Amino acid sequence: MQKDVIFVIPTYRLRDVGDTVEQYDDHFFRNGHSVRMIVFDDSTPSTQEKYYPLLEQTRTHNDVFYVGPKEKERFLSHLNQRLRDKRLEGLVRNLFRPSYGGNRNYTLDSLMISADDEMRPYALMQNRHETLQEHEVCRGKLSRSGEKNTYMRNPLTAEIFNEEVANLLKKKIKASLTRLDDLSISFDYDGSVSAEDAQEILEKTSAVCLRAERAAKEAVSPERAAALELFAANMRKSFYGFEPDFFQQNLLQIVDDVLTVIKGSMELWPTLIEIAFLEKARHGLPELRVAHQRR
Repeated sequence: MQKDVIFVIPTYRLRDVGDTVEQYDDHFFRNGHSVRMIVFDDSTPSTQEKYYPLLEQTRTHNDVFYVGPKEKERFLSHLNQRLRDKRLEGLVRNLFRPSYGGNRNYTLDSLMISADDEMRPYALMQNRHETLQEHEVCRGKLSRSGEKNTYMRNPLTAEIFNEEVANLLKKKIKASLTRLDDLSISFDYDGSVSAEDAQEILEKTSAVCLRAERAAKEAVSPERAAALELFAANMRKSFYGFEPDFFQQNLLQIVDDVLTVIKGSMELWPTLIEIAFLEKARHGLPELRVAHQRR
């Protein structure tokens, strides 16, 4: 059975997302596509009340739906009511928290196409020919212009730390897979972190820190030097001063905590899917059709 295709725009800047909606809608219309569009709003209830009327002023060819704090809270309340176990409420809320992953979980079995709220449906093209690697269908380069989007982002050094932890977990889980199906996986990884695991991460990240410190000394601009020095200092703080034993000890605790959440989520996920599918078939998941003008 062919899955429904939905186009999703996650945002915490409801004031400005209308322009993104209109530009993608026009792009779809000009290319002969009829697409269900959903705005996932991760802003606060007060921001929603203030700026939602601006979303209603958009003009589109396609239907536009809105999932904001009230709709997500209704969905979470339904899940927790059906589970009837208050001990699971924190885990459920984490699975559907304001984030790309949380919004993706909300879409269930639909085929989701997503674009950030500052993206637009066009690109700069060049005629240089490049050989694509296996499994590549295209290749591009991201060029930023104007304001940098900080949607759901942590400070850069915290993002680097999180990425290293995520890469370690993915490597360990993939190497110990025992079962893989549509709704869950099984693996034997027990959360252990060896000294070699910690050292591998520290070698990469300390090298980046040293490069930043050297670049700061060579920088012509005082502002650039200060920014590089701050980045290097934050790297040392994020990675526990690159002290191997201390880093390994904290990394072990973090991995153990995350692994507990992953295993708990996997056990709960099939039940949540069953509850959500039944509710979707009966009444549809909570969403609001935007009462805007049609083109």
